Amino acid sequence: MRNAKLPAIVTILAVILVLVLGKLGVIGFLFRILWPILLLGLGILLHYGYYRGKWIAAVLLPAGMIVVYAVLFILCTIFGWGILHVMWPIFILGVAVGLYEWASWGRGLGWEKAQPVALLLAAFSGVCLILAILSTNLVLFCFILLAAAVAYIAFRYRFR
Repeated sequence: MRNAKLPAIVTILAVILVLVLGKLGVIGFLFRILWPILLLGLGILLHYGYYRGKWIAAVLLPAGMIVVYAVLFILCTIFGWGILHVMWPIFILGVAVGLYEWASWGRGLGWEKAQPVALLLAAFSGVCLILAILSTNLVLFCFILLAAAVAYIAFRYRFR
């Protein structure tokens, strides 16, 4: 009989502890700071479920997106939410990463068409991120793009 009451007593003490910590503001503070890590854990859990063979490949699409968004939110929590005015292309990159994972490892319906779309989305996200970082200075971006093209052509013919 004494052992039957022990789980109830432990549960009541745990509830009291949570309520007291909530009244003191500890739980709210921890949740404000650590919630992106919970999101990252969800993404890793989805990856783990697929690679253990428990779930289908379609779970890789949201898993990749959640991991990328969680990393972005961790950076926003550390450096402030003002960096989103520059880092917004990461949201597009999240979709690209999820599509690429599904297309590369999933071999699901339409995977051969999803991989080029994922790469195009990643390239578009990279261009948008560069433009956002350069504060939309289009002339400087065109100069950098032209220099990269010249370097590519020079190194391509040099090593043939």
